[in-house]
Order: sequence, then structure tokens, then C-alpha cells
Amino acid sequence: GPSSALSAHFIEVLDSNSSLMREEFDARLARLEKIIHNLDQKHSASFNELSEKVTKCSDLCRSASRATSTIDSRLATVAATTEDVQSDIEGLEDRVRIRMDEATSRAQEITDRSVSRMAELARGVQEGIDTLLQTRGVQDEGRDESHRAVERRLMELEKLQKNTALQISMLKSRAKKTDEAVIEV
Repeated sequence: GPSSALSAHFIEVLDSNSSLMREEFDARLARLEKIIHNLDQKHSASFNELSEKVTKCSDLCRSASRATSTIDSRLATVAATTEDVQSDIEGLEDRVRIRMDEATSRAQEITDRSVSRMAELARGVQEGIDTLLQTRGVQDEGRDESHRAVERRLMELEKLQKNTALQISMLKSRAKKTDEAVIEV
């Protein structure tokens, strides 16, 4: 009777409620799945971006390492070149010193020879004068001739002294020019 009708109605209501709840649950589940899917996509994009950044960083590190090794090798080359230049300069200084010493000793030898030659000539002139004075005759003519001969010898000596002085100054200037040329080299 009436109780079975009531229970049938109650069951119907329950069925409709449960179907409503199922629909709502399904809708919520679908929304959750969509949210999870979106999060997955965002996470995947972020991961890809991060992965790219890591790759770029490692590339940069490799480039920096290559650049550093290049700089190191260039510095080593520069250091080696500097050492070569330094040794070249030292070698050049030694050669200059040797040349200057040689030029100075040559000039000294020439000067010494010139001085000794002048001394010999001076002695010769002095001996000539002494001889002339000793052998001077009483006649005026003889005396005048001796006097003129002495004057001639003195003039020759003066000329020789001037020539020698000129030669010495030329040698000195040549030595100076040699020094300057060597310094320029």
C-alpha cells in the first residue's frame, strides 16, 4: 500500500540526488583534470626553459674556458717575445760596447803614434838646431843661412803639429759619429 509507494518515491528521490551528485562530481573531476593538465604544461614549459638556460650557461663556461686558454697562450707568447727582445738588446749592447772599445783603442793607438812621431821630429829639429849652433861660422852669410834653415825646419814642424792636431780631431769626431751610429742601431 501506501508505505511501498512512499519507499518507491524515496528511492526515486535518492536516485535523482545521487545522479545529480555524480554529475557534479564528474564536472569537478573534469575541472581538476583540466587544472592538472594546465599545471603539467606550465611545469613542462618551465623545465624546458630551465634546461635551455643550463645549456647556455655550460656553453658560456666552455667559451670562457677557451678564451682563457687563448689569453694564457698569448701571454706566454708575449713573455717569450719579450725575453727574445731583451736578449737581443743585451747582445746589441755588448756589440756596441765592443765596437766602442775597438774604436777607442784604435784612436788611442793612432794618437800615441802621432805623438811619438811628433816627439821624434821635435828631437830631430832640436838636434839640427844644436848642430847648426855648434857649426855656425863667423861669416854673417853662413849665420843667415843657418838661421833660415832653422826657421824652415820650425815652420815644417809647426805645419806637422797642425796636421797632427787636425788628424786627432778628425779621429775624435769619427769616433763620436761611430758611437752615435752604434747607439742609433
